[in-house]
Amino acid sequence: MKRPFGVTGLVYLVTLAVVFYYNSTLTVLLLAGGAVLAVLAGVFDRILRRKRAGFAPIAAGISMLAAIASIFLYWNIKVQPILDSYADKTVMAEGYVTDDIRYKNRYTTYIFQSESMNQEACDAKISLTVPNRFGFEPFDKLRVKLAPQQSSYPYMMSKGVFLYAFVDNAADIQPTGEKHETPYAWIVSVREWLKEVLEARTDAESADVAKAVLLGDKQALSADIYRAFTATGTSYLIVVSGMHLSIATLLLRVLLKRGVPPWLQFILTVLFVLFFVALTGFTPSVIRAGVMLSIASLANVVLRDPDGVNSLGVAAWVMTAANPLAVGDMGLLLSFSATFGILVWADPICRFCLRRLPLKKKKRKGTQYTLGMRAGYMLRRSVRGIVAFVSVSLAATLWVIPLTILSFEKVTPLTVLISLAAYPLTCIVLLAAVLLFVFQWLPPVAFVLEKALSWAAHALIHVEAFSAQLPFATIAADKMFWKIWVGVTAALVILGYLIHRRRHYVFYAAMISTLTLTIGGSLTYLYADNAAALTITRYGSSYSVAVEKGSNLSFLSCGGSQKDTGAVLSAAERCGQVDMVILTSRTKSNTGCLAALAERYDIENVISVEGKNGEKPVGAEDALTIRDGTRFTVMLNSEVSVEIVTVKKKTYQYVTIRGKTLLIVPRWAKLRNLPEELLHADTALLEGEATDAELLDVQTMLTVREGKNNAQLIPEGVSIEIQ
Repeated sequence: MKRPFGVTGLVYLVTLAVVFYYNSTLTVLLLAGGAVLAVLAGVFDRILRRKRAGFAPIAAGISMLAAIASIFLYWNIKVQPILDSYADKTVMAEGYVTDDIRYKNRYTTYIFQSESMNQEACDAKISLTVPNRFGFEPFDKLRVKLAPQQSSYPYMMSKGVFLYAFVDNAADIQPTGEKHETPYAWIVSVREWLKEVLEARTDAESADVAKAVLLGDKQALSADIYRAFTATGTSYLIVVSGMHLSIATLLLRVLLKRGVPPWLQFILTVLFVLFFVALTGFTPSVIRAGVMLSIASLANVVLRDPDGVNSLGVAAWVMTAANPLAVGDMGLLLSFSATFGILVWADPICRFCLRRLPLKKKKRKGTQYTLGMRAGYMLRRSVRGIVAFVSVSLAATLWVIPLTILSFEKVTPLTVLISLAAYPLTCIVLLAAVLLFVFQWLPPVAFVLEKALSWAAHALIHVEAFSAQLPFATIAADKMFWKIWVGVTAALVILGYLIHRRRHYVFYAAMISTLTLTIGGSLTYLYADNAAALTITRYGSSYSVAVEKGSNLSFLSCGGSQKDTGAVLSAAERCGQVDMVILTSRTKSNTGCLAALAERYDIENVISVEGKNGEKPVGAEDALTIRDGTRFTVMLNSEVSVEIVTVKKKTYQYVTIRGKTLLIVPRWAKLRNLPEELLHADTALLEGEATDAELLDVQTMLTVREGKNNAQLIPEGVSIEIQ
């Protein structure tokens, strides 16, 4: 079987991802059934037909079954005991904060590594969000009293974090004044020293770009700069990846090229890779590249040619061995997809393009090179280099597109062209930063490197800012036809690998794929209504009301219990930001999921009623207050406005969306106190019993609690959309 590690590792990784993101009994049964059929087909080919190819489906099927078993066992042996013991329970925990820190406007989220809970040894991680005033540093030891809840955020689960908690009271956090000392803590201190060097040697903007490019510190970038990288699809340049490790390792190999035995080169390369991986915070793409580079170095020692796909498969096994839920980090899947695309498609694309360019020029015997001939030779080499770079970028982009559509619902078609300018500048920033650390004590050399770093960083910022404004730099892919196009294209690719006669197949497949996308897009934009939408979802006696238009998202209620958090966050994940939250009561039916929203998003505008003694919900301490006896209107977007009316300590919301109206009535409201013009609406949503409900002049009356008002009870977990 060709590439056994590649086949088994990549099939294992893909199966883990499918089970993680589409977790259902039907999914598991379909995968298990497909795995068994693959094994049986392989056995049939190997034994009855005596074909060597039978090993491939056998290995693939066993890998699929192993992935299903591993994720099932990990959840039941590792995760479930933690949830059963500590979720939704008040505990006293001792431990330390790690170096994974996320800063927000008013809060900071730390990863708290527990060493004990309730005086019993416990190795669990908790996503701990506290107000910025605490200001903890990496590896500070703490004693914390908290009531953690289950974390369903995929990224946190990929890091082994299955609990989250908010602590806003200083009395609940007691720093011990000690530090957790480990070799990794020393490496983190080296990382901080490198940041200080960059800040001292260059201007603030250049230092921020260098910290992002070299150390993966994306939080150093301003929101506008980071948004520009994201909009152009080039955020991989500021996320430390295999490209960065390869450049850094190339410098090491140049130093070790002469006079150093191959085995010593291998040892030094592996040690450098381990140091770089730790220095950049164990980023998945760097770990993947580190494993592949280590295998390539070992191959040089044993005089073998390394196979990229096999190395990629080994990396998949290594990165998911300790935690199968590591696939929850979308960066890991994007890294593997891009690398696989480069390995299998970059060379064919490059050869295809070069064959159609007039770059070959035969030299006749006895011909002497003139200056013009040498210039032509250099030009042809430059063109070949550009073609090779475009081929690599195109291959990576094509394999990443399905994931960006399914996960982020967007496409960045200009990424390849933008990379032509952005990639060289990123390399200059990276090389200048590395050399600046080495030669910082030589003033003339350091001065030149500082200028080169500053020029390249500012040029990169300008390129990204300009490119982000280009038409079609980012295309929303949130419509169903995009997913249909991905499915059709994937089927065409698989079919292309299965058939034997491929003459003209690529042309016809490309035409079918293009027609699918064009026809689907045309029909969607001709007949689809891309207006604002208001969605009401009931969770028991709680409910959420989300107003969405494009990337604009606001919540008029974000109620629910801990198990409903994932459903409430799904709308926010589609848009990537929550613009506003309006809270008309302090009960869990309105604010139950606010803590999770505040943990993940910087919510700039929160409007809330006060509780007893002026208290506000956790996650909304800086909210604007709704005073009793007030009446005002808030514009959520160009099509939706909300009129907020507070009468007799009851707060109502009167929503107008494209001419239709919705009145949200709090529980035990006395409607006779409400202004008469607000009693007329297309739809009324009752939080529970309402006095004088007969005063309402509405076409549809909905409720989230059974009562005596003859209102239609919204089914559990069902979303009703008002458009």
